[in-house]
Amino acid sequence: MRDPEKAALMRSVNDGIALFAAGLEPGDPDAPNRWSFVCECGARDCVAWVDLDLAAFGAIRSRPDSIVVASGHP
Repeated sequence: MRDPEKAALMRSVNDGIALFAAGLEPGDPDAPNRWSFVCECGARDCVAWVDLDLAAFGAIRSRPDSIVVASGHP
């Protein structure tokens, strides 16, 4: 069952990860090409992570009502 509060919290966590990643210096050798974001499916028992580059994360966020979800999650 989907928990809207958990889904909203995970969305907020992911936005923080993206904000941090975007704030790194371009070309920083310590910055990874891909980042781990939490699944926003909202299932109470979900602990999945989704690896995305910032462009892919931005593409997800640019679509209304689109969320980051792990493969096979609703």
